[in-house]
Amino acid sequence: MTKPVILIIDDEESIRFILERALKNESYEIYSAKNGRDGLELFNKHRPKVVILDLFMPIMDGFEFLWEVQPQPDDEFEIIAVTVHANDEEIIRCYDMGVSRLLRKPLLLPEIRRIVKQSLDNKAREIEHRELEIKIEKNESLFRKIIESQTELVCRFQTDGILTFVNRAYSIFKNKTKDELIGKAFLSGLPDNERTRLLDSLISLAQSGSDAVHEHQLKLPDGSSVTLQWTVSADPENSQEIQAVGRIIRR
Repeated sequence: MTKPVILIIDDEESIRFILERALKNESYEIYSAKNGRDGLELFNKHRPKVVILDLFMPIMDGFEFLWEVQPQPDDEFEIIAVTVHANDEEIIRCYDMGVSRLLRKPLLLPEIRRIVKQSLDNKAREIEHRELEIKIEKNESLFRKIIESQTELVCRFQTDGILTFVNRAYSIFKNKTKDELIGKAFLSGLPDNERTRLLDSLISLAQSGSDAVHEHQLKLPDGSSVTLQWTVSADPENSQEIQAVGRIIRR
């Protein structure tokens, strides 16, 4: 397993020594620089997970370093700023430039160890969460492509009967666009009393905890009738939404 890289940038040799000493037994790979210019070179070379950055240094100070690095919320590293003196305006400025937290000197070794570990853990969780979101989006996109290719009538509707999703087959069957259907009533072709009774029946079956099948007749605009068979189930991630797959079994 690769050791997390920690980069220390401070013009005071004693501070660099204290920080290295605080972190040397924590299974980190540690690099240090005495100014922002040297620190930037090490940053680009080793891609640290945590940067401990002094704000006020010769040659290139912490603010110039931040301007060069341009930290963003989705970066895989965090920057911890350290300083002896910084006024309110400078503190706000460093947070605006992407610093995760600011510590004041003198630094306490237990605090440094705790904060560095916390920063690593926070960033690891953020990355894991972001990767999971990407995976879910890809799976959802694939799921929708599969649903769109099906000949069955696939839809989702809320417990009040309002459609939230329809596939292409459903849209063709109703002879309407998706935009015309979503936000409107499921089974809108039925008389109100029959639609309400059927909707209550489907929702009750779906919320019973297992897939359920229900059949009913639907009169088409041309006067003919079809028998529709619906397989319904409650959305496991949203108890207020029902998933339904319909098939025409008799004309």
